Amino acid sequence: MDICLLNAHAMYLTQNPAKVPLATFQLAVIRQLLERFQETASRSVHLDLGNKRLTPRHFPDLVTVKEGSKSAYRRCYVCSHSKQKPKKRKETKYMCKECDVGLCPAPCFKIYHEENHC
Repeated sequence: MDICLLNAHAMYLTQNPAKVPLATFQLAVIRQLLERFQETASRSVHLDLGNKRLTPRHFPDLVTVKEGSKSAYRRCYVCSHSKQKPKKRKETKYMCKECDVGLCPAPCFKIYHEENHC
């Protein structure tokens, strides 16, 4: 890109009598490109993250007490669905609010989101 701008600057100097410094020329080119493509680029940018689990919305949070419930604990989804220890009942006070699932903070939170559950 630098070489292209340097060559464009050299060509500009051969066609125009005004001696424009390279830095000024580069800034002018950048401004013109931004003005021309700013609106088009902002509309056409689409980030396909594929899976929701890659978005920064999934964080461990404390379980909120629901109306009519007495405890602020939930059953850990990973522990209770584990193939090694099936139907193990483990209560946790942490959850993923985005997925609305009770999860132990480590390692179950990571395991759950890496296995594409959400």
